[in-house]
Amino acid sequence: PLLTRNELRECLAIEARVLDGTQSAARDREQLEREKTELIRQGDALKAALETLDRTSAEAIEAYRVRVLARDKAIDEFDARSDAFNARVGALDAERATFKQRCDNRRFDQADEAALRKGK
Repeated sequence: PLLTRNELRECLAIEARVLDGTQSAARDREQLEREKTELIRQGDALKAALETLDRTSAEAIEAYRVRVLARDKAIDEFDARSDAFNARVGALDAERATFKQRCDNRRFDQADEAALRKGK
């Protein structure tokens, strides 16, 4: 059977959410990858700084400790953003599954689609 106009309207809305979510997820993934690369770079810099750290200077040790704490805080924030991203991707996967179940490969009246896209 053909999709009714209401079913088609719902399918078009789901499809739009999936497309927007996919684009947003791609941008977020790129941002997370950049942050991850920066955190790794900071970790390598801290390792190198530890090797040359003047252990007789309390100021140098304190400055190093502050840098380590700042990186640890950045890692915690990254983990929180990463968990939120993973939750959004899970919701997006559920939307995709809903679209596939309800709408994918279903027939519809093209006149209904044209009318819905025009906003009628």
